[in-house]
Amino acid sequence: MKRTSQIFYWDPGFSLQRGKSTVTLSVPIRLHVNRFKSGLEERTASGPLSQNGGGYAKYLVFATYSFRP
Repeated sequence: MKRTSQIFYWDPGFSLQRGKSTVTLSVPIRLHVNRFKSGLEERTASGPLSQNGGGYAKYLVFATYSFRP
């Protein structure tokens, strides 16, 4: 069985709490991608029907806000 990919992210972030409110920000940054082509990509390697499934984000942004009543 062939795995499709391995993706490694570094995930720095911070959290700030003030009273009953909490704000969290995290920005995972892609460090490494080890991607293998799928069977469809191998069969359609060239031409107008060729596929490219390697759309991995270089970074992501997660922001949250929470309030405790």
